[in-house]
Amino acid sequence: VASRVLLVCSLRVEALADRPSLAHLLRELERDSQLIRITLARLSEAETTELVRRVLGARENLDDLAHRLYAETSGNPFFLVEMLKVYREERESESEEGKLPDSVREVIQHRLELLDDQSRHLLALAAVIGRQFGSGILHRVHAGDEQNLLTTLEWLISRGWIAEVPGSRPGICDFSHGLVREVVYQALWADRRQYLHRQVGLALESNAAEEDELAG
Repeated sequence: VASRVLLVCSLRVEALADRPSLAHLLRELERDSQLIRITLARLSEAETTELVRRVLGARENLDDLAHRLYAETSGNPFFLVEMLKVYREERESESEEGKLPDSVREVIQHRLELLDDQSRHLLALAAVIGRQFGSGILHRVHAGDEQNLLTTLEWLISRGWIAEVPGSRPGICDFSHGLVREVVYQALWADRRQYLHRQVGLALESNAAEEDELAG
């Protein structure tokens, strides 16, 4: 007797760029009406606040907490729920707040391990600069060809690691999630982190000096 099977699968849209055969299969299934695609968008700040209230109940300063969590997660539901689990445990045990959930760290670290050395190096440089960074400063610090740097940045944007900042001048990017920057930054060896901070500082000073010279 024939029977029907329902498969429920999930994937990150960015991952399809590296799997053309899978993307082709999904298009064929959708064309033959054998696939229903449901896109799960990130939560807005208002939706994040509602989620925080539902998980934590009536507590003080929830709006401030929701704002901070939204800034750190950019509305990623998985990151939000995992952060809220840890926050609730910390409040109940009265332990120090701010611990990054192991589940979130492991997901991000696994994705980092799949990147090539160039991509990981640029993310490390960007993490030292800050949540937002410019391609010009990256080029000053990065000892490599500018064309290769721009190609890698475009690739990281297409894969959802970073994004261009709307309304800013060209070349200004932001990490897709504050948590991504935190994991990348914390993974740096202490001496390596100090060295990169020094290099970034020198690049910023040099850039400021050139701008003053042009202005003068």
